[in-house]
Amino acid sequence: MTRRLPLLTGALAAALVLAACGSEGGGGATSAAPAQAKVVVKAGDTAPFGLLEGRYKLGWTTEGCSAVTFDLKQQDGSFEYRKESRMPRFSTILVSVPAGTYALSQAEAGCTSWTVTIERIGGA
Repeated sequence: MTRRLPLLTGALAAALVLAACGSEGGGGATSAAPAQAKVVVKAGDTAPFGLLEGRYKLGWTTEGCSAVTFDLKQQDGSFEYRKESRMPRFSTILVSVPAGTYALSQAEAGCTSWTVTIERIGGA
């Protein structure tokens, strides 16, 4: 009986590890980076980023652009936001942004120098 106890204990520990990790490949998609409260995206940046749930200020600055069209899309959900503007510097508020992985793009071909800052407002 004393020989079987370590074997039984090892088998039980292995079963617990498999149950905790999930043996069927389930679980949510992993984000590209840890969720952040502030993100700065520049022209040419294509890396996805994580955002926490909440309200955000989306502000931009451009150089030599007559128009901008920013697209913020959630990669692991359905949230999308599009902003078209002729303002070289401006900001707007996004409400009810769900936590997830996002990518930001700018669609105006003539605008190649821009920076967007996405910053969480308050605690929610």
